[in-house]
Amino acid sequence: MKIMKVLATPGFFLFLSSALLFSTLSCKTGAPAQPSRDVIYLNLIWHHHQPLYYPDPRSGIISRPWVRVHSTKSYYNMAAVLKDYPGVKVTFNLTPVLLRQIEAYLNGAKDKYWQLAETPAADLSAKEKEFILLRFFDANWDNVIGRFPGYRRLLTLRGDGSKASIRQALEKFTEQDLRDLQVWFNLAWFNSSLLNSEPLAGLVRKDRGFSEADKKVLFRETLRIMKEIIPLYRALQDSGQIEVTTTPYAHPILPLLYNTDLAGKADPAAQIPEERFSFPNDAIAQLSLSRERYRKDFGREARGLWPAEGAVGQDILNIVAKAGFGWMASGEQVLARSLGIGDFTRDERDTVREADLLYRPYILEPRSGSEVVVVFRDLRLSEMIAFEYSGTPAREAVDDFMHRIEAIRGRLKDKGAEGPHLVTVILDGENPWEHYPNDGNEFLNRLYTALSESKTVKTTTVTEYLSMFPGQRHLDTLWWGCWFSPDYSTWIGEEEENTAWEYLRITRENLARYDIYGKKKADKEQIGKALDFMYLAEGSDWFWWYGADQDSGVDEYFDWAFRSLLTEVYKALGEEVPDFLKVPVMPQKPAQPVRSAKTPFSAQVDGTAWENEWENAGLFINESADDPGADKRAPRPVSPADHPSIDTLYYGYNSDRLFLRLDTSVNIEKLPSGSSLEIYLTTPRRREATGLTINGNPLGFHSNRFLKVELPSLSASLAHFVAYHRWEEAAFSGMAAGGGKTLEIALPWDNLGDVQPGDVFLLRAFLKIWDEESKPMPTDGPLRIVLADTGDSTIIAELDDPRGDDHGPGYYIYPEDGVFLPGVFDGKYFSFSSNQKSLIFTFQLYGPLTNPWGSGIELSLQTFDVYIDIDPGKATGRRELLEGRNCSLSDEDGWEYAVWVEGWHQKLLVSTEDGKVREIAGTPVRTIMDRENSKVTIIIPGSALQTEIPEHEWGVAACILSQEGFPSPGVRRVRDIELQPSRWRFGGAKELGKDTRIIDLLWPQGRSPTQEEQLERGSILLLPETEN
Repeated sequence: MKIMKVLATPGFFLFLSSALLFSTLSCKTGAPAQPSRDVIYLNLIWHHHQPLYYPDPRSGIISRPWVRVHSTKSYYNMAAVLKDYPGVKVTFNLTPVLLRQIEAYLNGAKDKYWQLAETPAADLSAKEKEFILLRFFDANWDNVIGRFPGYRRLLTLRGDGSKASIRQALEKFTEQDLRDLQVWFNLAWFNSSLLNSEPLAGLVRKDRGFSEADKKVLFRETLRIMKEIIPLYRALQDSGQIEVTTTPYAHPILPLLYNTDLAGKADPAAQIPEERFSFPNDAIAQLSLSRERYRKDFGREARGLWPAEGAVGQDILNIVAKAGFGWMASGEQVLARSLGIGDFTRDERDTVREADLLYRPYILEPRSGSEVVVVFRDLRLSEMIAFEYSGTPAREAVDDFMHRIEAIRGRLKDKGAEGPHLVTVILDGENPWEHYPNDGNEFLNRLYTALSESKTVKTTTVTEYLSMFPGQRHLDTLWWGCWFSPDYSTWIGEEEENTAWEYLRITRENLARYDIYGKKKADKEQIGKALDFMYLAEGSDWFWWYGADQDSGVDEYFDWAFRSLLTEVYKALGEEVPDFLKVPVMPQKPAQPVRSAKTPFSAQVDGTAWENEWENAGLFINESADDPGADKRAPRPVSPADHPSIDTLYYGYNSDRLFLRLDTSVNIEKLPSGSSLEIYLTTPRRREATGLTINGNPLGFHSNRFLKVELPSLSASLAHFVAYHRWEEAAFSGMAAGGGKTLEIALPWDNLGDVQPGDVFLLRAFLKIWDEESKPMPTDGPLRIVLADTGDSTIIAELDDPRGDDHGPGYYIYPEDGVFLPGVFDGKYFSFSSNQKSLIFTFQLYGPLTNPWGSGIELSLQTFDVYIDIDPGKATGRRELLEGRNCSLSDEDGWEYAVWVEGWHQKLLVSTEDGKVREIAGTPVRTIMDRENSKVTIIIPGSALQTEIPEHEWGVAACILSQEGFPSPGVRRVRDIELQPSRWRFGGAKELGKDTRIIDLLWPQGRSPTQEEQLERGSILLLPETEN
């Protein structure tokens, strides 16, 4: 760690001014202010952003309403409320892509929700009514809808939003009910401060029975408020109360535009695209366009930059400085890695121990150009406002926030740290407030009152702070990461994300032939239009929703919008749109089988489906197939009028091979020569793939293997995709056999590459006759096979856990919210097994596996811990379990490795020699959800555990806890136990904060000591060895 202190001198400040870093600042004496040891400065930054909601290319109607409704709910109010607190200074970041969309509304654009709300209720079509009933309750049901009796009545009348409830609502809702719903959705998305004034207050009082004329009042007010937003922020900045910052034009991850290989600097194990995307000119253009937009809206030059998602890195410093920005911001994890300290740590009061390092700006020196100052946010303080205070009374929440700032000030003073110090808090300025009562107004007013009255906490902006205290410490290198993690893994590394980067690269390289290399010609207007679409496609929002780490519920929309922008690049240049852009990056949702396969499975491939031979196989049925039963017609040649199809698909597998059985609607022997069964598969670790069949039809996923069975000859071959829609023959050692209407296939796994437990395969089959493809089978989406334990592993430990022991030490009570269904934390079975490549941990529950909070891996409620002692009984390793478990292993044992799995984190951890816990970066922890059997399988590569001790000598302990998205400090995201149960907390604690948070310890029934006895004393044993 290298930190150099720079003296704050008048000359240094004059240098900054001459470099135009802070050209509009003034300092009466020209000398830096003298810091007070009794004052700590607070830099509060509210980030305002919405993704680009791509308009319908034909109608121009904007697809989503979120720019508009957040304008009336938050963007106006967040600035307006400050007028009552002139002594409070804050910063707002307004992204160019947001400002562009606000401007579009002011120029007459409308979104689909607005258009449907304006449509007279009597004129709504059945399809429009269905959309309104489904989507016009898209608001917080408790804090927004629940405040208004008329809106609440309509929600009750509609029901839960399921398909069945929508069908019933179509019958129940009258014309007046629909009109009331059209008004209420848009009215409720106004901030409560606006609803207290006329004419909106009159609509709130009316409650129901709205007229078509009321809609005109509503949307007149919408436009009035939206017109005032930018002038309001401009006036507040001109008065000196706020600073407005900007973001690169389309909200891109700037370092990844510069070079996607930078993801490997943050995480050397990251799976980054083989062919890098690297267009520094685009990164420069994104910065230039943001400054252009800023000048247009605010009449001055931007000084501060909020890089999209706080994504920074050493490599972009030069272009940021040359663009004219004086400062930017990121997250504490980036600073910790830049300083070489790993992570910032917090004490029992949640106060950062390394406070003198975190709470100050740092100067970085690019290769050329002016210096750039970077501030780093306190993650915990930021997330308290963003996520946690919404469930706390406003007075208590503000008191807690101020006490936390005071605790930081106190720690700095106690340590004799030389000031001044700047605490930076950065969070979204629009998203939290629908989760707060009364749109968060009581919280904001109490917070600004407390800050106005405080003698020891002084609000400021970065530019003002640097004008007072220009001399700051220097930082040698800026780590590669974002505002919440020291990497870019949310936007690159998963298969979908990398495919999207490939789409982006191919499109940009084609455009480069015009704007960079000049090998293709088009007029300036065409190229400019194409570049704008390109820049918009480079935005981070598309990549945010790709992969399993984030789930919007409508990810398919963002996929469509991303590909639409790339499509427009080609159209602007007058080029034919390539076929790959017709193929979604996201695979079609897998079809659900009539029954799932039981493993291991085996069948005799002879073309005859013997009785009960396939009863353990998974099954799909083509519901639309004609005459799926026996063929009652006399044998004859097949004709096109028969509409040949695949009626049923069976599948099963074992450790060696995949078995398929397909029953067709026609006799195979009667098919004309040249017919075939064609099966497309995708395999893991693929390089090239295609989303189209050989006939050019969409597959619904990207395939890199193609199995063809010639019919009626039954000659089979396998091919792999090599690029440019070209298939090359691959080794095939399987077999195919058929008879009558049945075709059976065995495909060895080793024909598909290096197959490992946890691998996911997608598959779809077509019957091709007369060069025409039948409907795919499965019909509703691809068959998804997750290769869990294939039957070739050795069980090291397993047990059946008793029902009803999900009560910790014997007296815990479930939280009261309805998501906590009986048995969801009650373990039924656990096993630990291994094969030559992988370690496999299997948990089974008595209760259901549900996903109420939308985890990308479909696991919301539970946390699964596994502790591995490679040399049990030798008292090596760490005894204490992970943070927040409040439990340890016995005196004789200690764990070297831990597996921690929940819906948003799946990690392999190691205990270091000094007793700390460290994540093993880049280790894939695969989690397989079997909701039908309430089973979770966790797979990690055996090579990740660096030990020569064989697995059968290891000891393990396993337990189930409750995942908590808003945890207490230092508990690694597990739910608290309180004295009494509440909506989100368990009850039954004896001593708050000290009781174990383990809900179920996996332990055999009848074995002493019992689970309850072990958890009561806070010390657990390793599982007994399985007897073979």
